[in-house]
Amino acid sequence: MAGVSGGIPPYSYSLNEGPEAEFGSFENIQAGTHSLQIIDADGCVYDTLFSFEANTMVELTADPNIYHVQFGQSAEPLLLTNLDWTDVDTVIYEPNLFLSCDFCLDPSISAIESTEYTVTIIDHLGCSDTTQFRVIVDVLDLIYVPTIFTPDGDEDNDLFRIYPNEFVRKINNVAIYDRWGERMFSSGPFDPQELPFPQNGYWDGKFNGEHAINAVYVYFIEYETTDGETKVKVGDITLAR
Repeated sequence: MAGVSGGIPPYSYSLNEGPEAEFGSFENIQAGTHSLQIIDADGCVYDTLFSFEANTMVELTADPNIYHVQFGQSAEPLLLTNLDWTDVDTVIYEPNLFLSCDFCLDPSISAIESTEYTVTIIDHLGCSDTTQFRVIVDVLDLIYVPTIFTPDGDEDNDLFRIYPNEFVRKINNVAIYDRWGERMFSSGPFDPQELPFPQNGYWDGKFNGEHAINAVYVYFIEYETTDGETKVKVGDITLAR
């Protein structure tokens, strides 16, 4: 009870014709209509009715709860709740990373690494529910390297070069070795996004001014991504005239 006025205190209280209590505080009352009697010291009785509705359990789900995206793409998760948006007080994302919005249930997530999110929604009454989902970033091969080049002077595939995508910020070094480990070519650092492609990023198939023999060579590429990570790519390239 918030307060009583009138009559002669002290007061006692009876809920639904039950035993009298000294305090007007009752617990575990079910939803519905109830009767309340207030009795003063002279035995005068005030009868009243009150009712309330049961609180709706807050529900929050992520369906699906796993999203696969390629590096550089965005996930578009959709979280579902039984609440009207006007009843939502708080939305909490943990971690709060890569989100286009953090007070919403449909963020765009531009993750640069796989991340598991825990989301909690709280209504105006303080009731809450929590769910989880994962964004798995499938890392693409950030640099394409042809398997063969033919430096025969016909201006078709005459030069060895690499093809970084837009997530490669810097080439620190490109090196090519023969089967005995001798370095045939080395270049870097250079900006792979520069247009035209930097001239020092090409190998013309020569070593010490002479044509290298037809063979399979090993390349080593060290590069930096746009998120500041240094990576290495190793493979082989066939020289065939």
